[in-house]
Amino acid sequence: MSLQRAAFVASLAVAGAAAFLLVPRGSEAPDEPRPLFDPDRLTEEEKKNEGHAWEMFEWWYSQRAYPDELIPRDGYWNAWQHKLQNQPADDLGLRAATWTSIGPDNVGGRMLSLAIDPTNVSRVWAGAASGGLWLSTVAGEGADAWTRVETGFPSLSVSAIVLQPSDPDVMYIGTGEISRYVRPLIGTPGARSSYGLGVLKSTDGGATWATTGLTWTFDQSRAVLAMKMDPADATVLWAATSEGLYKTTDAGINWTLSHAELMAMDVVVDPTDGDVVYVSHGQLGVPPDGVAGIYKTTDGGSNWTMLGGGLPTTDFGRTPLAISADGQTVYAGVSSAAGRNAVGLYRSTNAGASWSLRDGTNWASSQAWYDNVVAVSPADEDLVFASGLDVYRSTTGGSGLSQVAYWWMGYGGVVPNGGPEGPSDYVHADQHAITFEPGDPQTVYIACDGGVFKSTDGGVNWDGKNGGLRTTQFYAGFANGSATTNLALGGLQDNGTLLWTGGDSWDKTFGGDGGWCAIDPTDEDVMYEEYVYLNIHKTTDAGANWFEVHSLSSGSANFIAPFVMAESDPDVIYGGMLSVEKTTNGGSSWFYPDGDSDWNGTPVATIGVSPTNENFVIAGTGDSGSSPTMEVRWSWDGGGSWTVVAGGQLPDRYPTDFHYDRNDPFRIWATFSGYGTGHVFESTDGGGTWTDRSSNLPDIPVQCVALDPDHPSIAYVGTDLGVYQSQDGGASWADFNAGIPIAMVIDLAVHPASGKMRAATFGNGVWEVDLPSPGAVGVEVAAGAGGSGRLSLAGGRPNPFRERTTVSFTLDRDVDVQLAVYDAAGRRVRTLVDGPRAAGAGTADWDGRDASGRRVTAGIYFVRLETDGEPPVSRKLALLR
Repeated sequence: MSLQRAAFVASLAVAGAAAFLLVPRGSEAPDEPRPLFDPDRLTEEEKKNEGHAWEMFEWWYSQRAYPDELIPRDGYWNAWQHKLQNQPADDLGLRAATWTSIGPDNVGGRMLSLAIDPTNVSRVWAGAASGGLWLSTVAGEGADAWTRVETGFPSLSVSAIVLQPSDPDVMYIGTGEISRYVRPLIGTPGARSSYGLGVLKSTDGGATWATTGLTWTFDQSRAVLAMKMDPADATVLWAATSEGLYKTTDAGINWTLSHAELMAMDVVVDPTDGDVVYVSHGQLGVPPDGVAGIYKTTDGGSNWTMLGGGLPTTDFGRTPLAISADGQTVYAGVSSAAGRNAVGLYRSTNAGASWSLRDGTNWASSQAWYDNVVAVSPADEDLVFASGLDVYRSTTGGSGLSQVAYWWMGYGGVVPNGGPEGPSDYVHADQHAITFEPGDPQTVYIACDGGVFKSTDGGVNWDGKNGGLRTTQFYAGFANGSATTNLALGGLQDNGTLLWTGGDSWDKTFGGDGGWCAIDPTDEDVMYEEYVYLNIHKTTDAGANWFEVHSLSSGSANFIAPFVMAESDPDVIYGGMLSVEKTTNGGSSWFYPDGDSDWNGTPVATIGVSPTNENFVIAGTGDSGSSPTMEVRWSWDGGGSWTVVAGGQLPDRYPTDFHYDRNDPFRIWATFSGYGTGHVFESTDGGGTWTDRSSNLPDIPVQCVALDPDHPSIAYVGTDLGVYQSQDGGASWADFNAGIPIAMVIDLAVHPASGKMRAATFGNGVWEVDLPSPGAVGVEVAAGAGGSGRLSLAGGRPNPFRERTTVSFTLDRDVDVQLAVYDAAGRRVRTLVDGPRAAGAGTADWDGRDASGRRVTAGIYFVRLETDGEPPVSRKLALLR
């Protein structure tokens, strides 16, 4: 490392795994890769990232747990069983449409675990945090190096992988990323959470899988953190879990709790004696007295002893372990439970009897509870790695740790599929696993938040190996272009904001954690992206250069805070803080349209705006605080005034999405996270009244909703178990996941001009499907504005009006009809038609009077058409005086 770089690195107030200001595209030489981060601005900007990993965990978990502190223990399992039991009898018709991946195949997402086949080192296994299990048969090399391996279970989080050395077709995976435990018992563990179900086993190289005796039915209070196999007896395995250390002596059929201390974070087995085992316990925050520390057994788990002899006796946090080939040298990467930093690398050369601090380098910044891993070479007990935020290496038994990789050195732009993603001293931040190639310890793999990286010279130089590893975690706010079919922009967990212009390789256009995005439909060179907490940046040259248009620190907005552009007037953008903020000039200035900067003390969680009327807007509050207020408000005057949805109509759950019918600004769909209630709701009066459309959906968090723009009775929702479709306005739902793996679908974005819909997932990138044509399968759905399938409502003429307006409607059959006028509060003003009407066209007049004959005040009203068995439709009426 150059002295200049060393001085720069030493000056950093290192706080986390993201940076923010980009080097403008074009400022580098044309034949040089574009650096993603600007070192000259990094120090100040990086301070904003303090604690982002923890805040991400809180945001992800709490919205699913609310109103309780914990996600129900059997919630996800029950939803999975419902999904299996309610699969459609066939996949014909509308549900036959097949999803295809559109990448990114050149940017890896968060990976937790690694394993290499000792009989064929080209076979490398990798486990994602929320994207499942992956296999490379080419040692990670090339543009299509990785393939997802389906287990038949929604095993999104693969936290540990163990292969049987003598027969690698026998393999085990541990699932679940540690979640918040029962806080009154041990405090908050502190790592991001993803669904798990215990330990799964395959005996045919991953072709088929089965549960083992350690299965928790997707209990979110539990997770497997690490697994090891007895080197001399393949029927004996150890699993470090949130519940303690488990052991099986019959290849997974039965498990016993060998060491009952909670929060077992890592386990290692003496390579020379399988009865000698070490386990570490520790977490963020202080657990009960006597729990945190390193324990050892010499009799296969019958008795355990807490080790001391130089180890810290207080403030003992998450601690990874590594053991040498002779079993005598043990390394421990001790972290501070309170301070969140790595305290130092400790070593014992006498099998744990005594320990010495070899190096006090903080390799994990403030995230040692989350990204903290140590590893020792099987061929050289003095070659050891300590990694977290960045990769450090020692060739002298842990002393003199030297930084060998820098997270901020990554390239921007369209990095090559399969690498390189940066110079040879670049590894993406937040490392979680390190493994050595059997027979060649000079070849080292790292799993991190940017996928998989590899060194072939003992860790001196590194290269990204992410070709085809589609495990990126997208957030809500995914944006399509308008005129251009192959144009999209999305924000990701710890992988910035990516721009898609066709193909499977995406452009790393902005760094850090990405958030909501928008593309101007009238000028697609104009785009917006968020770097968390509503820090919004704008480009006017298709991503070549970005500049900030909204700045905010944490506290006044959610970690991933919403902003939405009005399609009918792209200079109008609404942003979610403690209330809704607005700009009418493309971000140059912002204001609170209702003059209220704090509605109820809870940040806005999601916002929707009508694509045809920028004044129709709806917002919901919700966050991960201790006592948030979940509330939905709607406005018909651009936010100048807001009406709170009356209590009891919508669930007390975290609101995740609002979606307006493109043909009817009074028809809005809303989705909610959590368990134990309805998750999908519809309003046909602009937000005044709501109907539960959850029907036969599983009780699972629903993240997003979209309507077919040409056939608005066809609706889609994205859930933590994939996509569901309704052909009847939400009366019933069916699985719509042909071609797409089981995934958490965070956003659905329809591209009306091409008839395509895209699904942004939290763990498997982005998928695309052609919206199926109802006519091809005999589904009776009427196209056009105001239609619900068998009836249509044209609205009033004239509109606006002063004295009288004529409302026109069409029926496809003889049916009882109710046509009524409602005010802005959802109160019925006047019934125009109530009774049987013949098929065909009909009209009704309204003279601006209520049921008693009194003239009503000027304002916004709406007319709603209802019949038995059909979703109602509505239209706005503007009465002038």
